[in-house]
Amino acid sequence: MSYKILSEENPEVFLSNFIKDVEVGLSAGEKYLPSKYFYDDEGSKLFDQITKLPEYYPTAAEIEVIKNHSSEISDLGNEAKINILELGAGANIKTSILLEQFTNDHDSVNYIPIDISVRAVRTLEKEINDKFGQKIIFSGVVGEYLESLKWLDENTNKKMKKLVLFLGSNIGNFSMKEAAAFLKKVAGFLHKDDYFLIGFDTKKDIKKIEHAYDDSQGVTAAFNLNLLTRINRELGANFDISEFRHYSYFDLSVGAMLSWLVSQKNQTVRILDKEYQFKAWEGIHTEFSVKYSQEDIIKLADESGFKVMNNFSTENMDFIDSLWQKI
Repeated sequence: MSYKILSEENPEVFLSNFIKDVEVGLSAGEKYLPSKYFYDDEGSKLFDQITKLPEYYPTAAEIEVIKNHSSEISDLGNEAKINILELGAGANIKTSILLEQFTNDHDSVNYIPIDISVRAVRTLEKEINDKFGQKIIFSGVVGEYLESLKWLDENTNKKMKKLVLFLGSNIGNFSMKEAAAFLKKVAGFLHKDDYFLIGFDTKKDIKKIEHAYDDSQGVTAAFNLNLLTRINRELGANFDISEFRHYSYFDLSVGAMLSWLVSQKNQTVRILDKEYQFKAWEGIHTEFSVKYSQEDIIKLADESGFKVMNNFSTENMDFIDSLWQKI
């Protein structure tokens, strides 16, 4: 076994937290549901379909960035040996391109994915070993991001440079204030001159952004509505899915896409032993996705304890992978 288990998602604890989060969210003055609950098996399949849609540009755009700039990313001051840590189990095409480049450019590459799911890390270990063999030393960590970074700081060779990957546009699910607080904690477990590669969906034509979150085939709508289906299945709720509608828009005041599920009539929904009242056209806020300018990225790096080394982007600036260094 080439991974360390610090903490694993406990099904009973997960269910208890799920119930609590739903109760708190649907009892709020402005109803909401945390977006982390999108990803049951069906939700994960639907999101995979979303990434392949013509309207959904972020995935293809980041692949373009990584393909075009992997050599520059791999340079990193000509370090002979490097630890590559990934927040969230990777092994997708983007991570694979980077790992291939690093094995060509460096004498020794340790790949350390961090994920709360032991199944995800175990699956990834097989994929990496099958593809790279002895070219990469795999040593995953099962646990929360920050506890895993702390453990790695205490138990890995401090003389080897670290490169932390946080690909996709996951940072967009935090408000800018929350993002700075989270990244400052990440920086606390890195050493001076360690590196951080982070993906940002950029500010652009609002219509292009909105189409990415409301595609013509209705896959994004199905993805959003599947959250209610999951609550019905796992918490015994009685949401009538046909009476809710997916709705998304770009909010200029916060620079973010907002996704909602909107009740189309006055209705009562029962979840376990509680009832929740919905007025006609009342919404449940389900997702928040901030878009960044280059100025926003520089400010965020500065507030988090990093400096921007380079911003790698597509030609049309649709997506940026920003390479930072710990100050």
